[in-house]
Amino acid sequence: MFNLLFTNFLDLQRHEQASFSEQRQAYLRKLHADGMGIRHLRGLAGLLIAIDELLALRESDTFEIPLEYIVQKTSEWDSMTRQQRCDMRVEVNFHCRFLGASKRWLTYLGRLDHRYYPEDNIISKIFPRGYFRVRHLVSPMYMERLAYLETQEQKGVPSVTLRRIAQYQLTAIELLDLPSTSLVTMSEIQNAAAIWREVEDPSKRKKSGTDNSYRTFIHVTTNWLSHMGLLAQPEEHDFPEKDKIMSYLNWLVESKGYSVQTHRSRLSILRHLMNYLQGSSLLLADVQSTDIDSYLKERHDNGCNRRTIAGLVSVLRCFFRYAADRQWVKDDLWKTLSAPRLYTMEQLPSYLHWDDVKVILTESAQNPTIQGIRNHAILSLLAMYGLRSSEITELRLKDIDWRNSVIHLRRAKGCRPQVMPLIDEVAQPLLRYILEARPKYPKQEFVFLTTRAPFHGICTSTVYQVASRSLEGRQLNIRHHGPHSYRHSCATRLVNEGHSLKEVADVLGHVKIDTTAIYAKVNFSRLREVSDMDWKEVLEL
Repeated sequence: MFNLLFTNFLDLQRHEQASFSEQRQAYLRKLHADGMGIRHLRGLAGLLIAIDELLALRESDTFEIPLEYIVQKTSEWDSMTRQQRCDMRVEVNFHCRFLGASKRWLTYLGRLDHRYYPEDNIISKIFPRGYFRVRHLVSPMYMERLAYLETQEQKGVPSVTLRRIAQYQLTAIELLDLPSTSLVTMSEIQNAAAIWREVEDPSKRKKSGTDNSYRTFIHVTTNWLSHMGLLAQPEEHDFPEKDKIMSYLNWLVESKGYSVQTHRSRLSILRHLMNYLQGSSLLLADVQSTDIDSYLKERHDNGCNRRTIAGLVSVLRCFFRYAADRQWVKDDLWKTLSAPRLYTMEQLPSYLHWDDVKVILTESAQNPTIQGIRNHAILSLLAMYGLRSSEITELRLKDIDWRNSVIHLRRAKGCRPQVMPLIDEVAQPLLRYILEARPKYPKQEFVFLTTRAPFHGICTSTVYQVASRSLEGRQLNIRHHGPHSYRHSCATRLVNEGHSLKEVADVLGHVKIDTTAIYAKVNFSRLREVSDMDWKEVLEL
């Protein structure tokens, strides 16, 4: 092969006496058979000798050449060629040419770093172009970046999004000076995002001053650092008597079995109270019932209704009773707290007429999008079974027994299991969603998943959005535009169809039938029968 490329005796002798003579000739012969011209082969032959010398390759060695070493030697070669005489033609892309030739030659010899091959890691898979692939493989925090990308891939994130995440990882390493010995705070991430927002990089098609780059940087960096455990948790704002409040809340969770959500909601209520007492120059030990009355009046003046105030009083009674047992407050303070009077079944339940529900379900069934098919299945469960939001989010694939046509539910209150018949009005939307729209992600057991990767179970706020958006733009005389409107509609329909309160209570998952009794007020046919009775005979008795 060398005789074909070189006519000068000195050039021919130089190439024949260099190391890997037979391998180079076979390699060049293969490229010539693939269509490479003589001129390009002649230049490549000289470059291969330079690669062998610069990388110190020996025919007796069999170990792989690390990519970091190749990049280092490529930079040295680039500096050497740029310092040559001015009349020597140095190509602008010579750096990339040397790096590419080195990778292909080492691949042919079986000496290239195995990380470069797509089957060995996800970075090589998502970056098909060699230059960018090497850049991401040799950059700092390789294992940390690789582990996070693999986790995202397992969640179903597509290659395009993975590639973008990998690019933002390198940007975060540069702007945050990672790896850092200390935890990274949210303010540091926001400052780095502000710097990145003003950077303009035409090679990456990035313009300066875009809010999208700012938000994406914060989102990707926060999730990645949190995955590694390098994100500093935000400090909780101090408030008066914080130690006592936290002691009470931990007691609720550990001893009474209250949920984390209850812990969070009562923390908000008690923090607000403690800040009010501090603003009024009051200590917890000096609090009187009149002070609590003033606090409740202020909450009422700020928009809280009677039911909300009654709920606040219930929470405060529990806390002050706990505090009295530990002598933080007066012993009888919790007994003196008065709540506004609430009357049993004082209001009619706010519900949709069943004709309106059928129109909504018909319209949602005609939406062919993935999100539309999922939302139609959610609305069917809300309307037909009157499920709560959390009962829908907790529904799992194993809970649906298609063979026996039953569905297993976990009631939100009391976590009681319940078995319901799987009616056709619900089974068809569910089956359509699972077959046509649900992401094919075997590691998620929840029925309803997010429509975008990373796929995970939906939250209760998603169910609320589905229900509220289905009611938008309609002339409906209802107080609430959320999932409970469908629950009330389901109960009202069952009562008006003649089902007993016990049957309705079973469908809704009520333990006490008194809870269901309020729906008897909307059974207008039965109420009309009562009004048409001959009360004269009854009164005479």
